[in-house]
Amino acid sequence: MPEQYNRILIVDDDIALLNSLKDVLSHYKFNVDIASSVNIALKNVNQTQYSLIISDIEMPKKSGLELLKQLKEVMLVATPVILMTGHFEIDYAIEAISLGVDDFIKKPIESHIILKAINNILIKQSKKKIQDKTDPNIREINWILEFTAKDYLHQNIPEQIVNLIKTNIKMPLKTINELSVCLEETITNAFVHGTLCVPEKIRIKSHNEYRTFVDKQMKTEIAKQKVFVDICFKNNTIYVSVKDQGKGFDIKSYNLSGESLLNFTNATGRGLSLVNMLADKLSFEEDGTKVSIQKRIHEYS
Repeated sequence: MPEQYNRILIVDDDIALLNSLKDVLSHYKFNVDIASSVNIALKNVNQTQYSLIISDIEMPKKSGLELLKQLKEVMLVATPVILMTGHFEIDYAIEAISLGVDDFIKKPIESHIILKAINNILIKQSKKKIQDKTDPNIREINWILEFTAKDYLHQNIPEQIVNLIKTNIKMPLKTINELSVCLEETITNAFVHGTLCVPEKIRIKSHNEYRTFVDKQMKTEIAKQKVFVDICFKNNTIYVSVKDQGKGFDIKSYNLSGESLLNFTNATGRGLSLVNMLADKLSFEEDGTKVSIQKRIHEYS
């Protein structure tokens, strides 16, 4: 169950939807504010510290993408943002990810999907963060990192790795945001699917039920399994491979055409499709226990 101090701002020009979402999230003990326009939302953000902002994309006058850009590039607000849309388009996804969006939700909204998205973000927000400065002098890097399931549960490993990369490699914000999504999805996939073997029926339930299942898994031999992250940087390209010691997944069943990205009606199962769109190259190896990506840095800022 979420804590009382978690305050959420919902932005949409549909007043009925605002009130409906507020009722649902208030039932789960979230403190919810609503705003019927981008201008009202920005005013609220200036006055209140939020744990999360949920905004519609298609709104008159100013869109959710304009709100996201204002928050991330002008106000430099670190608050996570989820975008809602009834007509999802690939261009929206790419632009929003480049600006730093945290998730998408397809309208009409289903309560279990929005709760899953919120839980995922709150889990990430509760983990440790690393803040460092970039070293522009390094031109080649080779790292081999290993993590246990315990590390994953008590730390934000993807964020730590992104900050480690940012510390040593200079790159545009757009590339950082896209790389962050790739690392989040591949590492989470390795732990949740490969190591902890969390079934979908558990992943779409409440955070308490999720943690109860994981706690049981941690009392088995699964707790000894590791995930290995290899990172190489050379010739302005970042190479990342993520390997787990689990059973892997059926590579042949994965559709990397990008079409599955359009289906945002499910709470799970779209991560590697996002990675396939954002990375320059995505490949599977070793019976689905290893995922490799390449991301080229085309410019410096």
